[in-house]
Amino acid sequence: MNGKRICALLVTCLLQAPVSSVVFASTPIKYGEWEVKASVEGLPVAVPDQTQRVCIDKAHLVPGEKQTHGCKINWQINSNVVSWKMQCDNGGNGSGKVVYSGDTMQGSSDISMPQTNMKLHSNVSGKWISATCSAASQTLPQASQSQ
Repeated sequence: MNGKRICALLVTCLLQAPVSSVVFASTPIKYGEWEVKASVEGLPVAVPDQTQRVCIDKAHLVPGEKQTHGCKINWQINSNVVSWKMQCDNGGNGSGKVVYSGDTMQGSSDISMPQTNMKLHSNVSGKWISATCSAASQTLPQASQSQ
C-alpha cells in the first residue's frame, strides 16, 4: 500500500468517528457543524492537510479514530475532553484525544502499525461553524451508548 493510500485511509479515520464504547456524560461540547483540519506525520511521502466539515452532536462527538474491522476502540468523555485507545487484532494500536474549548477544538493521535513499521502522528484542529448542520457537512455514524 503506497503512502498516499495509507494517508487517505488515516485521514478518513481521523475525520469520521463512529463512537462505539462511549461513556456519555454531560459535556460542554458545542453541537452543530464544525470545520476540521487534519495533518499526518510519519508517512513515507508528504501529504497535504485535509479539511472537512462534520456534524457534531451528542451521538457523534468526535472527529477522531474510525472503528475499523479488527480493532476495538475504547472511548472516554470527561467534560470537554474526549480520549480513546485502540487495539487491533493485527498488533496495531493507538491513542488520542480531542479537547473542545468554546468555538474551537484541538486534538492529536498516535498510531503504531508494526506490520508496516510505521508510527503515525496526527493533529486535528477545528472551529465551530453553526448550530445547524448544512448539507455539505458529514454526519458521523451514530454511537452505541454504554452507561
